[in-house]
Amino acid sequence: MRKFDLFTEEAQAQPRPLPSITLPAVQAFSPDLLPQPLARFVFDEADRMSAPPDYIAVAAIVTMGAALGNSLTIRPKARDPFCLAANLWGAVIGDPSQRKTPALKAGMAPLGAIDKDLQEANAEAMKEHAQELERFKLRVEKKKAEARKDGAYSLELPTEPEQPPQKRAIVNNATAEKLGEIMQANPRGVLMFRDEIAGWLADFERSGREGERSFYLEAWDGLGAFTFDRIGRGTMRIETVCASVLGAIQPGVFNHLLRAAHSEKKADGLLQRFSLLVWPDARPFKYIDRPADLDALKEYEALIRRLRALNTGEVPDVGSLDAHSPAPFLRFTADAQAAYVNWISALMNRIQGEQMPEAKAAHLAKYQKALPVLALLFQLSTDPAPRAVSLESWQLAERWGSYLESHLARVYLDTPAELKAAHSIAGKWRALPESFTAKDIYSKGWKELTDAAEVGMALELLEGLGWLTSKTSTTAAGGRPSTTFTKKTDEAAAA
Repeated sequence: MRKFDLFTEEAQAQPRPLPSITLPAVQAFSPDLLPQPLARFVFDEADRMSAPPDYIAVAAIVTMGAALGNSLTIRPKARDPFCLAANLWGAVIGDPSQRKTPALKAGMAPLGAIDKDLQEANAEAMKEHAQELERFKLRVEKKKAEARKDGAYSLELPTEPEQPPQKRAIVNNATAEKLGEIMQANPRGVLMFRDEIAGWLADFERSGREGERSFYLEAWDGLGAFTFDRIGRGTMRIETVCASVLGAIQPGVFNHLLRAAHSEKKADGLLQRFSLLVWPDARPFKYIDRPADLDALKEYEALIRRLRALNTGEVPDVGSLDAHSPAPFLRFTADAQAAYVNWISALMNRIQGEQMPEAKAAHLAKYQKALPVLALLFQLSTDPAPRAVSLESWQLAERWGSYLESHLARVYLDTPAELKAAHSIAGKWRALPESFTAKDIYSKGWKELTDAAEVGMALELLEGLGWLTSKTSTTAAGGRPSTTFTKKTDEAAAA
């Protein structure tokens, strides 16, 4: 029996409607998910650009984590030296009309301003370095001339000036090796921003770049080292690799990537590292033209600059150090510690005891890093010099855990791929000719209709519902059979 039990001995007299795809409800974003000053900024930006506040909140939090990097960590256990860097990965899911990119850029704008200042300073430093290099060359020539004149068989040359480190805060497109070089000069970490996450993931499939996934898996941790060994290019060791990642993606594209990630080659948990993954309801456009809340904007900009300057000597140092510390750290207060223990115990027992997709279980497991880091960032957003992470900050993080998990219900919705593709074909119904092949559809590059196998199964489903008839034929030379589908009615899309 074929899927969905739609076929009978004779074709359906009238087309029947496709089974519906209903997205589960998700928790709406509310101001009580953020400290009050941060909430003011997020909701003001969202309201003025008519975008879901979820998008701006994710961008703001990932930006906060990127500004802090591994310069201050959190130790989620009361005595254990295990610690977590503050870098996070976030992605927002939505259709093109939902203003994903403007929302993300609004959240990361203060870090972008810092990066611009750094690159201007880099350019000035490189100018000075070029002049220094010219002076060095003149000194070398002078030494050589003196050695020739004196008949010396050896001479001591001056030391060549080193190139100044190139400071960065944001990277958009770089190979892993180049990003490694950047991280050598920026050990606290950088933010990788990609407008479309799909493009970033596609880079890993290019010839010669297949090993980059393993680099990013290490960079998510934020505290470890990484070594590149390349024939002809030698060895490059980065003592600390730390990357925050932020970007956007469309629903169909993400689902396709998620299915591909289940293959043996890519089942490495890379997608599950996007702990801050949100897929809110579409927000109807509303034209708004009013001034920004400048006080909220300035306070958010000051927060990002303060986090960036933390433990650099520019502001008072925060956090303890001991023999086990790769970086300064904070712990929870006693009451926050008790709440954390209850939460982590319940989470791990759920993951181990409940029946759920393996990929979703892996995603929930990554909350072991995300929630303690969120608590750390929320504490720092209102307390410039904390001695510990409070219960209030932890409770905010726990609320985020519930909020984020509600969005995972959409991400891991178990809808057959062919049903999704069939709905997409229905949406293109009037653009299709009277007769066509599966290739006529998947070769057009339409959203959610690029996989040949899925398109073929979707057409089979539509035939079973009476939307199409099919005819398979071979050429006179006896080549591969070709199936042509013919519409039974132009009214099917309205059924």
